[in-house]
Amino acid sequence: MNKLLTLLTAVIFAACAGKTNQSAKASYWQSLKDSFPLKNLQEFVIDSQLETSYKKATPFRNKTIDSVIRHGAYYLHSWQVRNAGFTEFTLLLDEGEHGRRILYFIFDAADSLRSVTQMANKAGEGGIIYETRSRAISKDSLLKTSTATTVWDLSQPAPPPKLDKSMGDSTFSYLHILNDGRVVEKQFAEKKQLNLD
Repeated sequence: MNKLLTLLTAVIFAACAGKTNQSAKASYWQSLKDSFPLKNLQEFVIDSQLETSYKKATPFRNKTIDSVIRHGAYYLHSWQVRNAGFTEFTLLLDEGEHGRRILYFIFDAADSLRSVTQMANKAGEGGIIYETRSRAISKDSLLKTSTATTVWDLSQPAPPPKLDKSMGDSTFSYLHILNDGRVVEKQFAEKKQLNLD
């Protein structure tokens, strides 16, 4: 009986120790919560204020994030509280001449990465400005707008003349955050003026 009681105590202790270790690992992201300069954003856009403010910050490094982001420097952006079962935040990714992006990360309670979704970006190439922005329309849904805009008549030989009015393509999508932390995108409208492939 004593051996059974000792064995049972050891099993219970090991189980509790495992839970403590798991909680310590999962709390890594929680420990960074106050390091994020913004909290609970409802709109994700790369504007001039963000363009100047992030340059004063120190780039962030993490092995899990490094496995997703292969190049560029990234910075803590916004701590998001949407669902108590997940840890959610955004990072600003600076890809140098390739532009900037805001990425939304969702980790589950076991500290496993469930999804990474681009919420915003701003870049330019060949006379075209590419921009994406998103805004929350409910707890689990966002409206995402992506545009490609130019003020140059790219159908003309170089150097192309300036247009009287800018023209571009727009794509409109819903981003839905599912119960398991994955994000699905569903496009619902599109406007085309450019002949981009």
